[in-house]
Amino acid sequence: MAESHVVSGLVTKRNELSGQIEYHQKHLKRIRADMAVLDAAIKVFMNPDYDLRGIRPKQNRIKNSFFKHGEASRLILDSLRVADDTLTTNQVAANVAKAKGYDVENIDSDAMTACVFSALKRRQSNGLIKEHSRTAKVIQWAIA
Repeated sequence: MAESHVVSGLVTKRNELSGQIEYHQKHLKRIRADMAVLDAAIKVFMNPDYDLRGIRPKQNRIKNSFFKHGEASRLILDSLRVADDTLTTNQVAANVAKAKGYDVENIDSDAMTACVFSALKRRQSNGLIKEHSRTAKVIQWAIA
């Protein structure tokens, strides 16, 4: 038979998750009601036959907590400028983390690398940097 403290912990966790579901369902119900009011107002001002499905939802993005606005790009460019050769995405992320003073062992390296990769792709689309080479999952970057 399972230990009683394990079962009570599981029951407590289930209770907590059930409460969160109930809270979010109530919140969704309020949001849907607000949206219905907005839909009705749009139809009053526009046209009763206006197709509301054409209004795309705005995506909520989670702002990264690693960099201030524009800071990632500056640090990436600095890292690539001082490098003797091309750098991989992971090397750029490690250099940027070090430049920011982060302890590479104590940060979420996957999140940092994803953030740096996004900034690298943006700089690539601007023509500031280029993909020097690409293998299975490794991209080498260089200043354009």
